[in-house]
Amino acid sequence: MKSSTIIASAAALFGTALAAPHLAARQTPTTDLFFVIQVTSDVSGASVNAAVPVNAPQASTFGGLLAGTYFSKNNNGRIKASSLLAVTPGVGGNAVQCTFNNALTLNSTVTFIDLDGNPATAIDVDITDATIECEL
Repeated sequence: MKSSTIIASAAALFGTALAAPHLAARQTPTTDLFFVIQVTSDVSGASVNAAVPVNAPQASTFGGLLAGTYFSKNNNGRIKASSLLAVTPGVGGNAVQCTFNNALTLNSTVTFIDLDGNPATAIDVDITDATIECEL
């Protein structure tokens, strides 16, 4: 094969690769990476870990994450908890950021959320329909 044909083919191939649209991280879920959180009820003393997928196409609800656990079975399907704790805050090289209900954050430096907003009390809050979304 002539060198000019090889060069032309390589140029066409590289040009096509560079012209391909860039996919944002949100469009490509990182299904093998999970941010593990602990959901705790200080009222009942129960806690359970939940693995939240990183870069999932949509936010996860706690009703979906904890279906079939103590939390849903003992509260008529409702998830009631007093706090969230980051179990694996260093996942993704400390770069994962999780957002609870589009407002509160869990990451490598903020590892605890008091759901009732008062650190002096332990009141369970219904988080069944609340969402959590983790991004790298």
